[in-house]
Amino acid sequence: MRGVRSAGVAVVLAGALVLSGGQAASASSGDWYYDDGGFEEIHERADGSGIRIAVLDTQINPTAPELAEANLNVREDSYCWDADMNPLPATATGDPGVHATSMIAMISGTGDGINGQPGIRGIAPGAEVDHYAAMLPDSAKLNGENCAKAHEDGLSASNAAFRDALESGANIISISAWLTIDSDWIARAVAAGVIVVAAVGNEGIQWIAHPASYNGVVAVGSYGPEYLVSEFSNTGKELGVVAPGEGVRSYTTAIDGYKESQGTSYSAAYVSGALALAWSAFPDASSNQILQLLVHNTGSQGATHEPVRDQEVGYGSLNIKAMLSDDPNNYEHEHPFVTEDNTEGPSVFEIEEARDDLIDQSVPTVSPTTSTVVANDAEPQSGDGSKTAVYIGVGVGVAILVFGVTLAVILVRRRQSVSSSAMIQEKQ
Repeated sequence: MRGVRSAGVAVVLAGALVLSGGQAASASSGDWYYDDGGFEEIHERADGSGIRIAVLDTQINPTAPELAEANLNVREDSYCWDADMNPLPATATGDPGVHATSMIAMISGTGDGINGQPGIRGIAPGAEVDHYAAMLPDSAKLNGENCAKAHEDGLSASNAAFRDALESGANIISISAWLTIDSDWIARAVAAGVIVVAAVGNEGIQWIAHPASYNGVVAVGSYGPEYLVSEFSNTGKELGVVAPGEGVRSYTTAIDGYKESQGTSYSAAYVSGALALAWSAFPDASSNQILQLLVHNTGSQGATHEPVRDQEVGYGSLNIKAMLSDDPNNYEHEHPFVTEDNTEGPSVFEIEEARDDLIDQSVPTVSPTTSTVVANDAEPQSGDGSKTAVYIGVGVGVAILVFGVTLAVILVRRRQSVSSSAMIQEKQ
């Protein structure tokens, strides 16, 4: 049930990182998370090479400077239509392309900026990114454009895009939107060893949006440059981790400049890029082991720890430095985001059925898997739905459906402490 959160006490994660002098990082450039995370140094070891990320989003502008030299594949046409029911192109130069362009730049942008300005630097610049245009902002719908027409086999736009991404050989599927995807496709992805990452929503309530709420999906919430969970970030027992999503650099509406934005969309893109980094560093690990690596190395404890899940922060903040200092091959091939008590689907039985179907069809998986899919299945810590400010130890839309591009605004925050850690609709 959805419920608005009210003010709550500050919660400090075990081993939370306190910045030097108690000062939060500056967000003046919009890429505070990149500098604070030490990605220049990290990229000397791993840059996402060898990992393929599928991004399901709006149309895209591949001519943006950050993407001109990126390893980007744009699937033409889009999965949507104009007012005369002709397929729309997957590319767009203005508003319809802002969201996807910003998401993919955050994942694999080269940092080359518009007119010589500082550009968007990607978390995993070496990763191969496949783009699928399966949604539209409300501004496009006003012109009669839509994604409602059924595709072959009766699939919706989002299901068809997900199917194509899955069958293309993607290692990670990144979704920074509220897309209606049938749970059986999620089951097939989990069974095939494909990591699905999705934003949780930006309504600031205790409710996780689809497809983030599905069993086996890494549901991602947001925190900002002060290392506090974003007020707009949704929470709930399906929440997986939190990552930067506030005060981040994105494009203006015409994609001719930059602005600071917020939204759990960015958080999901960040996590997708970070997982690609870890997987490129440990290419022999299975997808489940990479996810185990994630949940065992959250926060800033500086040491591997047993995962603890909470509805305000999930397993905690993604810590790519700690992940790269650990070895995923030490972990079992168990999926930490598949639980017995997830009522959103797919069930553990449906995931096992999907795995059996893949075996029967001799369909290769993208990483080693075993018959075990359930891990860390303890009940999430219960909460009263109140807003909790949590200090995160960091190691490193327009439409209802668009979760990531919005001008940064000053939020009235109900925070009790600066030493405290804690994503999908943005306000355009």
